Amino acid sequence: MKFSYTLLKRLVPEIKNSKALEQQLSLYAFEVDSIEEKTFDIKLPANRYGDAASHWGMAQEIAATMGVKFSEQRTIATLLAKSVATGVKIPLSVSVQDSDLCPRYVSAYCEDVRITESPKWIKDVLIECGMRPINVVVDIMNYVMLETGQPLHAFDYDKLEGQKIVVRRAEKGETITTLDDQHVSLTPDILVIADAKRPLAIAGIKGGKLAEVDKHTKRIVIEAANFDAVSIYKTSRATGILTDASSRFSRTLSPELATLGVIRAKMLLQEIMGMTQKGAIDIYPKKQSKTMLKFDLVACNRFLGTRFDAKTVRTYFELLGFVISTIDKKTPVASGTFFVTVPPLRTDIEHPHDLYEEVVRLHGLGNLQSAAPHIRLVPSGSEDDITLKDTVRKVLVSLGLDEVYNHAFVSEQFGGHDSDIRAELIALENPISREYTFMRPTLAAGLYSNVASNSRYFDAVGMFEIGRVFARHKKNVQENNMLGIVLAAKNKEQFFVLKGLLREVFNRIGLPDVVMREDREQEPRFAGAYSNDREMLCIESSGEHIGYMAKMKGLPAKWQGAIVELDMTILTKLVVAEHEYLPLPKYPSIVRDISVLVSVDKKVGDIMQTISQADVHIIEDVDLIDEYENPALDRKRSLTFRIVFQAGDRTLTDTEVSKEMEAITAIVKKSFSAEIR
Repeated sequence: MKFSYTLLKRLVPEIKNSKALEQQLSLYAFEVDSIEEKTFDIKLPANRYGDAASHWGMAQEIAATMGVKFSEQRTIATLLAKSVATGVKIPLSVSVQDSDLCPRYVSAYCEDVRITESPKWIKDVLIECGMRPINVVVDIMNYVMLETGQPLHAFDYDKLEGQKIVVRRAEKGETITTLDDQHVSLTPDILVIADAKRPLAIAGIKGGKLAEVDKHTKRIVIEAANFDAVSIYKTSRATGILTDASSRFSRTLSPELATLGVIRAKMLLQEIMGMTQKGAIDIYPKKQSKTMLKFDLVACNRFLGTRFDAKTVRTYFELLGFVISTIDKKTPVASGTFFVTVPPLRTDIEHPHDLYEEVVRLHGLGNLQSAAPHIRLVPSGSEDDITLKDTVRKVLVSLGLDEVYNHAFVSEQFGGHDSDIRAELIALENPISREYTFMRPTLAAGLYSNVASNSRYFDAVGMFEIGRVFARHKKNVQENNMLGIVLAAKNKEQFFVLKGLLREVFNRIGLPDVVMREDREQEPRFAGAYSNDREMLCIESSGEHIGYMAKMKGLPAKWQGAIVELDMTILTKLVVAEHEYLPLPKYPSIVRDISVLVSVDKKVGDIMQTISQADVHIIEDVDLIDEYENPALDRKRSLTFRIVFQAGDRTLTDTEVSKEMEAITAIVKKSFSAEIR
């Protein structure tokens, strides 16, 4: 925001020069972005527009950081305490139809207006702040805004239809021509200032041509209002009009600021042109409440790690315009516990911690003494889920796959006419388009689109994505971190290629014991639109369901593909458990091998699962150690499994193990029509 060095110097004579002012502001208040001759461009945080987006407010900050009393501080307090409404009957009626969007509206009726040029000292300040002088009335409105922070507007009273001002929402089809000749179409979401028939200004944004002050103006109506910040921001974006007024209103101003603006404007108009104010109307249904906070010096010093005394702290508060009062007769201010009444324009002060910030800011962060922390520092550990994500990324990239990032939303067409699926989707309250209506419940939708779009340029693609999916589950919103992998190619089967790649991934991340088998009960809820449920495998490890692998359907002509989706939360738990420390077993293990001849249609994973469940108490591990196929075996293959027996409480005997092997043999024969070799 631009500030006039000339006006700041006039308000705070203690300022030495522009370089000293830049250093003072940057160290104790706000960063100075640039200086061009007598124009200071100062960066203001959004929560300080209520007081510091004005020369009076900025001058008070400068004076406080220099340790001197701001000369206009008493004047500001006096003006804020005055009543704006005069009680005098005036030839003007004002109504506010939406007090939520306009919490306060002040309208002052003035006569004996003479339109002339402004004094040089006003024009100089306007020019230094990047404004163009127009005439004395408009210039004083702008000057008072720069001085107090309250945007003002003046209407030509004789151009008002019905001598009325109505603050209302625009009607459908209404338009307005602004002061700079922009033609704006209005909508019911936009608040306007109107007379009895037509809109005169876009509230908080820009005035219109219909009631413009010109050289023939004899009577004016001064407007000083307060508007809802969100409404002004949305209107500014919708109309594409950004003004000094809109930038202030969209960052929340205090309604009390209107008092300063209208009284100060009246003072200058009377002083410069001899104008007469006949009366004012102040519509202020819900007044701003007073903010009073309890300050505890002990708590402040403990929080900041400082040793401030009560006198220093009180001085800082008074320099900023805060009012100090005792809690009770037994607790003097010198004790360090007292009430602080916050100036009405400081809308950013809401908590005692905000008071602590003001104290340390005026003291100077660079003036704080460094001290060792009084806590024990513990080295940060690695996050298992982040570590696994990084590992998976490196493994998949090394295997030739590309990582993709897709939208976290799906269209309203997702799930088709399946009411059960659509009931579980999380709808967005404010979707940006019909293509992004729901939170995605699966990564398959995005990966499918990636394959379809890349099929025009490549004959084969391999991609993966790590991201979150969202779905409603038992009336709660469930959010899972998932890994999706897809392989697709033209005229080439990819299912078994992906299965082998997945085995390699599991081995590299340290999870070798993974079973892939058919299980209709574990089919994914949402991926059916993109995968073939008749060619789908359930992926498990240690009894936990990790995810699924399936052939894709609906791909471009001649393309074949396969997809995997894995739950990263469960995968992290399994990988961490696999690497947990376990003490060496006290008792020895016994290893036995079993060779079977089975049909090639029988799945190895199913046989291993059956053997493992024969006796979960003493069977420690089952691995496939040999596989042999030959056309002479008549569509059969020989498989050799190594079984590790071990008990945690005793040494197993050969008799026990032989008995278990007989049971395993019988189960395998019966379940898989196997021939024991």
